[in-house]
Amino acid sequence: FPVTIIGSGGTATITLTTQPTKRPVSGDVAYVITHEPVKNFRSIAPAAGEPIIPSLTTDGWPIGGAVIYDGSNYTDKTAEANSSTANDVIPPFAAENDAIYIGHESGFASVKVTMGTNGNYTGTAVFEYYNGSSWATLTVTDGTATSGKPWTKSGTISFNAPSDWAKTTVNNTNVYWIRCRLTASPTVTTAPKINQMWFNSSNSIVTGK
Repeated sequence: FPVTIIGSGGTATITLTTQPTKRPVSGDVAYVITHEPVKNFRSIAPAAGEPIIPSLTTDGWPIGGAVIYDGSNYTDKTAEANSSTANDVIPPFAAENDAIYIGHESGFASVKVTMGTNGNYTGTAVFEYYNGSSWATLTVTDGTATSGKPWTKSGTISFNAPSDWAKTTVNNTNVYWIRCRLTASPTVTTAPKINQMWFNSSNSIVTGK
């Protein structure tokens, strides 16, 4: 089962000893191949119709979409989320239903977050995904949380991709989204500010959709 590897230094083809087993992911069936992060690395599927795995950053897959919602307006922060500039993604933290959305055209299962300023606030938040008809609670292991409050430290947010996860349109972009939404108006001592986010390459899922 040949896999082509394209890097800044050239191209190579490796052959896996056995063909990977396809597995159901987000209502689809795809090959799942994981590896440790490698700088300037990108792999592509060898046959038409098989999943194309997107380019890696130094530490993982680039975020496909990042959007903040302040209760009235959506603001695209994809470029900022993919850059290492300090404190350039600021989740809205003013009122109930303020949210930050993270998405990609393929399913994924973990998001690594580097905080520039750790949040300090009282209030509650929930992670959600779109199930084809409405937003539903997404159970996550949140490495950014302290006492259940997201965005209070750097870490990885991971979850099992729901079988009914569906694409939906947020800010004119139709992909697979998750969101972290405030469920009560917070009292903020220090507003959280994010440096960078990416899909952790060692356990993110690419569905090939």
